[in-house]
Amino acid sequence: MDLKMLEQQLSGNLPPVDQWHPAHCGTMDLLIDRDGRWIHEGSEIKRPEMVKLFYRILRKDADGYVLVTPVEKISIQVAIEPFVLIDAVFEDGVWVFIAKSGERIPLCDQHPMAVSHHEVLGDYPRILVRSNLWAHFHRNLFFRMAEQAAHTVTDTGADSWVLHSADKDWAFG
Repeated sequence: MDLKMLEQQLSGNLPPVDQWHPAHCGTMDLLIDRDGRWIHEGSEIKRPEMVKLFYRILRKDADGYVLVTPVEKISIQVAIEPFVLIDAVFEDGVWVFIAKSGERIPLCDQHPMAVSHHEVLGDYPRILVRSNLWAHFHRNLFFRMAEQAAHTVTDTGADSWVLHSADKDWAFG
């Protein structure tokens, strides 16, 4: 994979990774950890440009997460979700979350929030970033947003917590 050439080709809008169907080339020793760090062969990738490039070519297939180019597809590991939300602002009735990748994700119909389950964490809220790629809340932001969540009771009588955004209540936990 010639990363410099790929970076030049991918400048601008997100590449159409969903339209690329190259042969699978194997697995890379690459992990996106719980805190959104990209760990390659035990060492964190420190170059922000490299991490940004990898985020742009990341896709989730039925068999897991892959980095994909027009000519190759390589499997990687993700601890929880590939994106990590680190901050939030409330703008004009919409919660806008900032991911560690720098992306801004408004909580709305195009970027819904859902509660998912992880074998270690239990239930946790996550927000759709794009094409089956989700973001989870960093611990600090989770507790900050828990303070903003409103208590409600579901139709079945269960306690629930919701965030109000874009004229809608979204299940937070």
